[in-house]
Amino acid sequence: MALKAELYAYDSIKADFEGLIEGKWTREENLHLTLCFFGDFYTPDEVLELMPKEIEKIAPSELVSLSYFKHNNILFAQTQSEELLEFRARLSKYFSRLEAAKFVPHVTLMRMKKISDTELFEKTLDKYAGVKLGQLSASIHLMQSNFTPEGVRYESLKEFNSNN
Repeated sequence: MALKAELYAYDSIKADFEGLIEGKWTREENLHLTLCFFGDFYTPDEVLELMPKEIEKIAPSELVSLSYFKHNNILFAQTQSEELLEFRARLSKYFSRLEAAKFVPHVTLMRMKKISDTELFEKTLDKYAGVKLGQLSASIHLMQSNFTPEGVRYESLKEFNSNN
């Protein structure tokens, strides 16, 4: 389950980090926040069967800063939306086999292979603290990742609005 994301100035973010990090940027059409990763735990049909019949409305959330996970070198845009944390907790009650890891709502921008200047990288991240970078859609999508020679493509199998 995911929320599609839009960044207002993705090209500017990329330019600011040029020469500081190496890796492949997420394509703009693939930007999303994963609410629940089902992996091999559930088929799409099982997800649709277990989903509540009514999904409460989620307000669009802003992406307000950049950060990274040091343990796996993921550069991401983040939201501070408590509503998303609460929604995910409610949604996980329907799916007993979901991952137990702490949920950190984020949009992956790059899996970094190398940081060439850690100090300048950190300063560049700080430049984006509290900056409105984009927003998340209010519509929830059941998405499937498809691996192609050009990279991962995400397909929305179903869109859930607040009255589905």
